[in-house]
Amino acid sequence: MERGSNGKRNCGNVGFAGRRLPALANYFPKQVLKTILLSASLALGAFAPVAVEAASSCAHASFYGLGDGFHGLRAADGSRFDAHGLTTAHKTLPFGTRLRVTNPANNRSVTVTVTDRGPFIAGRSLDLSYGAFSRIASPGQGVARVCFAKV
Repeated sequence: MERGSNGKRNCGNVGFAGRRLPALANYFPKQVLKTILLSASLALGAFAPVAVEAASSCAHASFYGLGDGFHGLRAADGSRFDAHGLTTAHKTLPFGTRLRVTNPANNRSVTVTVTDRGPFIAGRSLDLSYGAFSRIASPGQGVARVCFAKV
């Protein structure tokens, strides 16, 4: 940025496509600009590809509930966690969302319901209950590559 005669940066003009345009601050009060920017960022956030990726994706999944002390405790949605049930934990999907989880290695699939938050290990998208994981992969693996989509 070039400096004006007072030694401060000249922020009055903003360059756009090779032309110098007056800054928006010259036309709108600060509160109006804040409202416009907040509205635009919220609107753009509604169309973010992250939401699409969270609704259907392929990633690593692990399981929990067998021998780790979670069986019978309350899940994040308030229900009792059943290690042998068909539930899952996901970081952002709403509680009650039903997902079809498929193991592409053996083409087995299971329908689960989001009842908890997690997993909290980098690189994993789902924490399946032991019952759901054992239907699509061997629990001895610990982690399996799965694809999932909303039902």
